[in-house]
Amino acid sequence: MRVLVYGASGLIGAALVERLLERGHRPLLLQRRPAPVPAGCEAVAGDFARVASPADCLPWLAGVDAVVNAVGIFSESAGASFAQIHEHAPACLFAACEQTRVRRVVQVSALGAAPDAITEYWRSKGRAEQALQARGLDWRIVRPSLVLADAGRSSRQFAALASLPLLPDLADCRPVQPVLLADVVDALLELIENDAPPQRCVDAVGPQALDMGEYLALLRRSMGLPKAKVVGVSAWSQNWAAAIGQYLPGCLLSPESLAMLRQGCTADAAGLRALLRREPGPLRWNRPDAVRLHAQLGWLLPIMRLVLASVWLGTAAVSLWGWPRAASYQLLGATGVPAAVQPLFFYGAVALDTVFGVASVVYPRRGLWLAQAALVLGYSAIIALRLPEFLLHPFGPLLKNLPVLALCLLLAVLGRTNSQSH
Repeated sequence: MRVLVYGASGLIGAALVERLLERGHRPLLLQRRPAPVPAGCEAVAGDFARVASPADCLPWLAGVDAVVNAVGIFSESAGASFAQIHEHAPACLFAACEQTRVRRVVQVSALGAAPDAITEYWRSKGRAEQALQARGLDWRIVRPSLVLADAGRSSRQFAALASLPLLPDLADCRPVQPVLLADVVDALLELIENDAPPQRCVDAVGPQALDMGEYLALLRRSMGLPKAKVVGVSAWSQNWAAAIGQYLPGCLLSPESLAMLRQGCTADAAGLRALLRREPGPLRWNRPDAVRLHAQLGWLLPIMRLVLASVWLGTAAVSLWGWPRAASYQLLGATGVPAAVQPLFFYGAVALDTVFGVASVVYPRRGLWLAQAALVLGYSAIIALRLPEFLLHPFGPLLKNLPVLALCLLLAVLGRTNSQSH
C-alpha cells in the first residue's frame, strides 16, 4: 500500500514509517521543508499550518491508498494553533480524501479527546474526530494515552522527575494509563491493513492504571535506580512550576498539561487487546542505561547553568558594589592597564560578567560556554603573569578557576549531546 503519513517526523509517525517499510508498504511523507527521507520512502511538500481549504490537500493524495494523520502539537505558538493544526487542517484533509476517493483514513487522536473536554488540546482533537466521522470514509481512530518510549519528549521529562534524588509526590494528579510506543504502532498497522478490524475507534492504553507516584516509581525502577524518599509537592507549587514551565524551551509542563494530569485519563484496555490479539506490553525502557543518563542530565544541566550564572552575576555584583573601587583600579594598574582607561576596563568587565550570567540561563549555547572558558583562561593567564602572588594565595583564587573551566567544558559537551539526542 502507498500510505501518506502526516507527522512523520514526530515520535509516533517516525516509528510508524519504520514499521511500514518493514511490512513492505510505500510510505509517502509530508514535509514542511526539504529533508532526507529513509530509503523506500517518498516525500511531498506541504504544511498543515498553511492549509486553508481541501484544495490545498489534493496534490498530496495522488496514488495514495491510505492516509494516517499523526500531526499534533502540545502547545500553541505564533505559527501553529490547536484550531489550525488539530482541527481545521485535518477537516480539510478528510474532505480532500473524500473527493479523491482515498477511503481509508486513520486519525491519531488522544485519550480524553472530546469537544467538551477541559483543555483546548483535547477539545481540538475531539472536534477533529467528529469531522472525520461525519465523512463517508473508511475511518479509524486511535486514542493513545501517555506514550512510553526511550526517545519520547514526555517520557524523558517524566524520567527526569523519576530520577531526582527526592521523588516528587504529585498528589493532586489523577491516575494515568501509559502505553508502549510499540503497541500504539502495532495498533495503527492493524487499522491500516485490516479491512474489518474489531472496532474502528480504539483507546490505546497500557495494561493498568497508575497514579502519578506509582508511575514515577515504576520509571525509576526501570532505570535501575534505588528507591528514593518521596516528598509532597503542594498544589500551589505545582501551579507555579506550570506557570513558569510554559515559557521554558522544550518544557511540556504548562497550566493546560497540569490540568490534564489532574483530570487523569484511563480506559478499558479490552479494545487494544482485541485489535492486537495479545496483551499490551509491560511498561519498560528499551535502553535503561541511556534513559537514566539523559534523565539525570535533564535536571543536572540546569543546575550547572544556574551555578555558572551565579558565579558571573555574583562577580559583577561584588565588583560593582562590594569591593572598593580604588582597589579594583589598583589591580588593573598592576596588570598594565593605563589609569586613563581603567574605568572603561572595569565597567566593561562588569557588563560582560552580567551578560554571561544572564545568557547562561536564557540562552545556553555551546559557543557561550566556550567563550566563558576562553575569558577565564585569558584573565587567569594575565593574573598568573602580572600578579603571581595570587598563585600562592592561601584561598587559591586562581586555582578555583579550574572547576569553573571544567564546568564550562561539561556544559559545552554534555549540553550539546543531550540536546541532539532529543
